[in-house]
Amino acid sequence: MKRTYLMFLLTTSLSLHAQMSVFDANKPVGFATVGGGTTGGEGGGCITVTSADELKKAMKGSNPAIIYIKGEINTDAQISINNAANKTVIGFPGAALTNLKHSDSKDETGILALKSCKNIILRNITFKASGAYDIDGRDNLWLSGTTNCWIDHCDFQDGVDGNLDISNASDNISVTWCRFRYLKAPYKGGSGGSDDHRFSSLIGSSDKNVADTDKLNVTFQFCWWDEGCRERMPRVRFGKIHIINCLYNSSVANYCIGAGHKSSVFVESTSFVNINSKKGPFAPAGEMEECDFENCSFRNTSGNTTGTGAAFIPSTFYDLKPIDALAAENAIKDTQCGAGATLKVSEEKGVITKEGSHNTYLKEIVLDGNKIPVSRGKFGYQVKVPFDYKASNLSAEVLDTRVKISDYVVPSHIPGIASFKVTAFNGDVAYYAVDITHPSYATIQKTWQTSTFNANVFVAATMDKDNWTVPEGKKYFENTKPINGELCINGTPFEETKGLHISAPANKIRLDKQKNAIVLASNRCAVTIPMCDKGDIISIKHITASVGKACGFTASNTLEGSSTETTSNAMSTFTVSSDGDVTLKPTGSTIIYSISIFHP
Repeated sequence: MKRTYLMFLLTTSLSLHAQMSVFDANKPVGFATVGGGTTGGEGGGCITVTSADELKKAMKGSNPAIIYIKGEINTDAQISINNAANKTVIGFPGAALTNLKHSDSKDETGILALKSCKNIILRNITFKASGAYDIDGRDNLWLSGTTNCWIDHCDFQDGVDGNLDISNASDNISVTWCRFRYLKAPYKGGSGGSDDHRFSSLIGSSDKNVADTDKLNVTFQFCWWDEGCRERMPRVRFGKIHIINCLYNSSVANYCIGAGHKSSVFVESTSFVNINSKKGPFAPAGEMEECDFENCSFRNTSGNTTGTGAAFIPSTFYDLKPIDALAAENAIKDTQCGAGATLKVSEEKGVITKEGSHNTYLKEIVLDGNKIPVSRGKFGYQVKVPFDYKASNLSAEVLDTRVKISDYVVPSHIPGIASFKVTAFNGDVAYYAVDITHPSYATIQKTWQTSTFNANVFVAATMDKDNWTVPEGKKYFENTKPINGELCINGTPFEETKGLHISAPANKIRLDKQKNAIVLASNRCAVTIPMCDKGDIISIKHITASVGKACGFTASNTLEGSSTETTSNAMSTFTVSSDGDVTLKPTGSTIIYSISIFHP
């Protein structure tokens, strides 16, 4: 008899301070370890800078130095660092290098250039520019002729020309835990001709630069190409590029990876989510290019997902093993310790790595040799077993290997509750329970009641002005930024929708105070229910939000595929066709009252 499982977290106690991800090596990996390695300013003295001039002065020469950036440093032209070596630059929390002036002069654009530099480390810095504008301008960060460089936990925003470009025989570069995004609309009418130049990263500037041959070798690990990125994630010439455990989820992407002249790109265990374009994840852009995808996750993604089927083998140069693509996606999106400038740094301790990880999340549960799938969310762990089943052995594995698992209890008879305790590195505790039942004792159903918001939700939304606003004359809140994940207020997920993955453009999710319900105000919105079982029945109670206009749903990974459009209260029902995620998309503006999943 088939065993079916439903997961939910019963009891946890978690602290909320920042920590370093359990997957974070906190040291150079990949190509930055080749050619003598990258040590930056290790062994040098420390200095704190607060201006562009102080930064340039501190970066001069080859004497080892550790340079801390405090606060925001604004510049009105690219800061050029030439022939520097053996430097580590670390931003304190909130540190940023900015150039926010919009200009038609390319000489007034760009933020930082490292030219002919060697053995450089950049960490925990936010780069903010004025917005994409096609005038052959400067980049947020440009590496030119620079070797052995590690860029870690940086946040690249709104580059005029590019967010991060690498060229002119730069080599042995690693980019880890970095976030690339565009928060501002692109400027039109630039001299270059493109009205949308949100082109994130160019590696190799010309097919004619033969000096780039066998150079431009770059590793990207745990990086996030987020909303707004249009192309060049990256676009490559000549180089060998290893993209491992990264995330792509820009809904405006024309393509993600462009493999050009004599380049070779190996992509492994990476997630592509909502990449709906003709070209998709891969676009060939030259001759003798190679691109291969291995163990990647493609969800609601179209276009080329196979590449050319061949690429270089990274293990020829270094040892770097991937984790599961979905586990990497969760780690990258973690607001406390994921991609971007999320490091905790102090003048006394530098980058803080061991200030008590509170990670108690499960990786796997095994009951009598049967692996129970685990996902982060609001669920507990309920297991249906045959009538003759006798539980005898339970074990659990967690994401953070430093934790302790104890107090296993297995019931002497079925039905019964098995349980265990997880103690995090910093002492936080989570208790887990597994409810073992026979199949006839209960059906399993989970309902997300999206029409049960109380007044506290709207009070909290009023305080979260960065993400929610009330349009003039309206009685609902709407999102000010694109959403790609759980719905949150002030960083805390809504209990009513916890575990659901929501994707939507800005201003298209509404929290309606009159109806106490969620409104999906566009057919570009989507709701994904993770880890469904074949045969599960999904029901959505809904009604059109546009008077007189019919609406329904389309659903991936279901037998029906779509529901009948209606202008009245409706219950759309779908049957899951295979194990995996199910993504629901409205055909028009829709009020959702509830989403239910029934495990028969």
